Amino acid sequence: GSSEENLTRLNRRLVEELHVRGIAVPSHTLVRSRFAIRVAITNHRTRRSDLERLVDESVRLGRELAAPGRSDRVRCVVR
Repeated sequence: GSSEENLTRLNRRLVEELHVRGIAVPSHTLVRSRFAIRVAITNHRTRRSDLERLVDESVRLGRELAAPGRSDRVRCVVR
């Protein structure tokens, strides 16, 4: 598939893993027909540290999902 399809597949898996691992519960949307991860920050108890953890874990999981040697590896070229 194209790099765009691979990026979409990776981001879909990333959202799923964030949910399954209990890290965060982002949703997704399409922006100009492209898959985007969406985070609604409406809880008055949300702290900067919560958002920093979401970013850190998203990067870590993205690398994990795209890592060589994974049987379910998602190939991706990030722009």
